[in-house]
Amino acid sequence: MAGATVLEGIEGFGLRGMLLREAGPWRLANNMEVVVEMVDETDRIEEFLASVEPMLSDAMVTLAKARVLVYHHRGEGRP
Repeated sequence: MAGATVLEGIEGFGLRGMLLREAGPWRLANNMEVVVEMVDETDRIEEFLASVEPMLSDAMVTLAKARVLVYHHRGEGRP
């Protein structure tokens, strides 16, 4: 992927919109909502999704076009 961000949810609804999950000291780490945002060409994202989809359960996947307004890359010679 050209870029990716993972955000841990502190509160969320289940797929049916009824089950509310909240972060707390006694919650299992693998039972919390996460949002994964990836940036790349559509075909590369779809290829990646095809490889991980069998591992997903209780998941929602969306795809949206993004317009990149500014892109800075720290290449050689740049701090």
